[in-house]
Amino acid sequence: MSYLRQIMQKLANSDAKRGRRMATDSGELLKLHIDDYQGKLEACTPGMLQYEWAWLKEHLESLELCQAHEAMGEELGGQENVVRLLAKTRQFQTALEEELNKRMLHPARHPHPIHPGDHAWDVDDDSMRKIWDF
Repeated sequence: MSYLRQIMQKLANSDAKRGRRMATDSGELLKLHIDDYQGKLEACTPGMLQYEWAWLKEHLESLELCQAHEAMGEELGGQENVVRLLAKTRQFQTALEEELNKRMLHPARHPHPIHPGDHAWDVDDDSMRKIWDF
């Protein structure tokens, strides 16, 4: 559960740095997040895209677990918030699939570890960057 808490804190901090207030029902804010995510994907190397695929898959599984267990969902602000996070994450997944397809890449299973709180572009551990080839 600390993994999800790290991600939620990182998202909140990211919004605060940009001077945006968190808005639960803002379609504009969601569009900004998706556009930002797509821009970051475009700048990724193939290895970074593979890492992001593994990271996103694990993130989705964790959110689905929170949706299935009410007590876990409460840690993320309640089931309504979990549903919104799932929808947003699935849109991220669609954007990632589109970027992979555009580059004629396919998601591959990797035995490499990931940093639970870090998207590919946030990884600063040199050994992690090396094993993922970015």
